[in-house]
Amino acid sequence: MTEEDEKPEKPGSEATLDKQKPVKVALDGTKRAGVIVKRGLEFFGRHPLITGVLGILGIVGLLISIQSYQVDRKEAQETTSQIEELRKNVTTVEERISAECASPPCWTLSEIMRASTIGRPKDLLDAKLPTAEFVKNNQFQYLLGGCRLYVEYRSDAVSYIASDLYRVERNAEGEFVQISCPFEVPQMLDPSSYPGMSDSEQYSKSNYPQFPNSNTAVQVQHMYTLRGPDVRISNACIYCGNYAEPYIELVMRGPHSSDFIDIYFQVHSSRFQSEFLDGKWETMKINFASAGPTPNDHWDVQTTDHCDRNVFQEVAPLLEFGVERVGIGRGQREWSGPSVLFCQ
Repeated sequence: MTEEDEKPEKPGSEATLDKQKPVKVALDGTKRAGVIVKRGLEFFGRHPLITGVLGILGIVGLLISIQSYQVDRKEAQETTSQIEELRKNVTTVEERISAECASPPCWTLSEIMRASTIGRPKDLLDAKLPTAEFVKNNQFQYLLGGCRLYVEYRSDAVSYIASDLYRVERNAEGEFVQISCPFEVPQMLDPSSYPGMSDSEQYSKSNYPQFPNSNTAVQVQHMYTLRGPDVRISNACIYCGNYAEPYIELVMRGPHSSDFIDIYFQVHSSRFQSEFLDGKWETMKINFASAGPTPNDHWDVQTTDHCDRNVFQEVAPLLEFGVERVGIGRGQREWSGPSVLFCQ
């Protein structure tokens, strides 16, 4: 390094001035901005009109703040009241569900015919329902308000529950009439443990306008609106001979979104069916025979020949048939009746 390199720069030299220029420019810019702000404030201060407008705006802002505070306070009070009311309702329902039942039945048909009943312990239903009238094919049958209720258990928990859609009574003229059982079919899919407190609108008949007002008018085509068109045989006696009256119980499998809740519905060949449907059952038998191992013998249709496939096309002639019983379930059903009638 030379002496010239180590020689300090003299104040006022060009190099020194060049290094000081950016600092001076920055200081000049800051000072200029301060002057502009100061002049702006002095300008507003010298004009009474502007000062008055700003004052009015300040008062308006204050009034809006007060109003917003009052609205927020009112909404908070309403929310608190709603929460308290909801808490009281939940407590009431929980007490009703868990409380001892002095005189069964303690549940209505509308309360028990819901997806939330699946999985409940048998001991609870024994406490809430009247004594079962009898047990057939591993199925407990109860009577609630004249309507028959069917319950199956697996490992002492409810796995299947169904109800007749109507009861039959004799009127003053001696004629048999159908009286609708008090529950709505779409509400079977409601998973809430607290009836009336869930998103009940989703499962009300108002959300299914195609559903008839009375359960006595529910047809196969109405059931397909809940889920479908993949429909399987649960159990059936399509050709019964002298064993029983022909019937078929169909099932629509539940997806994951429904917690795998399956929908069941049962149809009889002639009981309370319109005379205009004469011959439809025979047409269905021919459809099954054509799809089965004995296509020329529609008098001997075996249920178990058709268990593993969608039978939507075969049962198409039954679209306008009245449905007699509906139900819900989850998982494999147990059956102690004739195995030739049962698919699950």
